[in-house]
Amino acid sequence: MSVLTLVDKARLLLSSDIFRALSLEEATELAKEVTQREIKAGEVLFQRGDIGEHLYIVVSGRFRVYLDDPVERESKVDDVLSGEVIGELALITGDRRAATVHAVRDSSILVVTKSSFERIAKKSPHLMFEVARVQIERLHRVEQTKKSLRQPTEAIALLPAGGNLNVVEAFATRLAEALSSFSPVLRLRSGQDSTSAISTKSEEPYRFILYEADPSPSVWNTRSVRQADSIILVADDSSDSGLNAVEFDFDAQRGTAASPHRHLVLLQTGAFRRSAASWLQSRHVDMHHHVAGGNKEDYARVARFLAGKATGLVLGGGGARGFAHIGVVQALAEAGIPIDAIGGTSMGALIAAMVAFGLTPDDMREACRKIFVERGIWDFTIPILSLVAAKRISISLEEIFHDQQIEDLPRNYFCVTTNLSRAEVCVHRHGPVTNWVKASVSIPGVAPPIIYDGDLLYDGGILNNLPVDIMRRLGPRSIIAANVSSFVDASLVNIPPEACSPWHILLSRLNPFAPHRRHPNVFHILYRRSMLNSLRSAVAAQTSVSLFIDPHVAQFGLFEWKAIDQIVEAGLLHARTQVAQWLSVAH
Repeated sequence: MSVLTLVDKARLLLSSDIFRALSLEEATELAKEVTQREIKAGEVLFQRGDIGEHLYIVVSGRFRVYLDDPVERESKVDDVLSGEVIGELALITGDRRAATVHAVRDSSILVVTKSSFERIAKKSPHLMFEVARVQIERLHRVEQTKKSLRQPTEAIALLPAGGNLNVVEAFATRLAEALSSFSPVLRLRSGQDSTSAISTKSEEPYRFILYEADPSPSVWNTRSVRQADSIILVADDSSDSGLNAVEFDFDAQRGTAASPHRHLVLLQTGAFRRSAASWLQSRHVDMHHHVAGGNKEDYARVARFLAGKATGLVLGGGGARGFAHIGVVQALAEAGIPIDAIGGTSMGALIAAMVAFGLTPDDMREACRKIFVERGIWDFTIPILSLVAAKRISISLEEIFHDQQIEDLPRNYFCVTTNLSRAEVCVHRHGPVTNWVKASVSIPGVAPPIIYDGDLLYDGGILNNLPVDIMRRLGPRSIIAANVSSFVDASLVNIPPEACSPWHILLSRLNPFAPHRRHPNVFHILYRRSMLNSLRSAVAAQTSVSLFIDPHVAQFGLFEWKAIDQIVEAGLLHARTQVAQWLSVAH
């Protein structure tokens, strides 16, 4: 611990966002009463409900503010950086703490007691104006988080995982190159002056600091992990997937709920990606990435997640109208918007899986034409469990995805199903693509369910037709959602009374001279009924995403498979316009 002198304390007080209006004499007087304290990474400074008897000035490091428990990362309110003040409101008002604050990194603070603050405030009444200003700025910053230009330094620790311990340096070189397209990068290794290197001053010119771990447990590794905002476990996917000594030591250090986000990067050293299953079984990570040797785009994707620049795409269900998602994907590609993570429900789950698998929009269109138009999915069966069997759709999906596992897709992907047995939403990020996509498109009553652990899994759209909330947990800064369902189904309005008579419908079909009239059918009704519960959540998602795309395809029927080309083109046309408008505003 570096002990601060009286002059140092006075200088730090004058550089803080509340006490900067003090005179040098006033700051020196207050500095005599403040104390210095070191806080370890993961340590709680105070909890919601505590009595506010002190305020704190951050000398170095970073603190994170939560309204609830830090385990629930979505409750995060803000980060507090060097020079900023923590806890002033409760100290002044006498109320209990409104939030929980813990250290993200090893940090140093100055502690000001309530009596000291009140004494200096009486001599310097303008101090209260500074407190009010800071509160207003902080509230504004929280409200404008997504639009904020505030970019604190991001400390990233790189640790070797698995059997190959010599992978960090080469990976760091390429990652630094990718990150440098956003902001300056500082690389730090053991053997440097670690005390000065990790100081606040060394962070100031840099947006990213890469702490490159040693291949064996060391003091440097311990310090690097404690400074980290994100931790990347770097692995050669051809090596032994068991935990190495560095990982065991790392787990012992950072086993708290407040641990930084963990990424696993699997470096593809051969011609094919190897299975991620064994790597994920023995490690707790928030996200994993497959990175091919010299593939710059793979490194750029990892860099975007670390820089807060990643984009996630969510595709909703909607039967044949979901073909419009192909046009949406093409419009995003034309605009140069990369898709870093993708997920969906029902037809959206299928199109999203094709994107994650690496198919182009043209490939997807032809694959869907073969499945739904040429081969067809109406494989009628004895109507006990369902009206159609799953044989045709199973064959079609296996021809596309083979035995592909979700965790081995080149892009992060998820799909959603509904557990009808337990009335729960199920999110699938591991396991066979074919199996879970098939479950996500299985309409109750129309298609049979997937049986998993004795439960019935059906179409995810029953409970969550546009899973924006699931995508948000993956961490992309920008979320784009494409919705092809609506409250009013144009094909189910203005239905003539006779359309509900099966005999009338049958006779009109047999009579070649009878005019064609629209009428509902059992497939459409069952599908529409299963979607009603989740339509409200899809509409609510409009205000919670960066870009909400409505392809305007309500005029097409839910099972109008033969209109695939018109639906794709409609999606492309509307998506181009909406993406262009969004980009013009964003820039």
